[in-house]
Amino acid sequence: MSYFSDHVSIDPDFSVLLDSSSASKDSQNSICSKKSNGLSAAKIAGIIIGSIAFVAIVIICIVYHIQKTKKQKLFISNMKLKMGDLNK
Repeated sequence: MSYFSDHVSIDPDFSVLLDSSSASKDSQNSICSKKSNGLSAAKIAGIIIGSIAFVAIVIICIVYHIQKTKKQKLFISNMKLKMGDLNK
């Protein structure tokens, strides 16, 4: 409320949030009438594919980090050898 420096009076109108339809089990629009039998096959497939993709990305990141570390160690050892040759 940056435009008001002394006093602000807010009157919230919650009538938009109230649902006037009944939630009986007989109504077609009711969410209470259906019993959920768990996850559908598409949801299970999505979870499995997402999990496999996540694990693959983690493995790729680990392999990349290991290879990068090995290359860095090899570079440092080569530099030490070259610096040692220059000092002789």
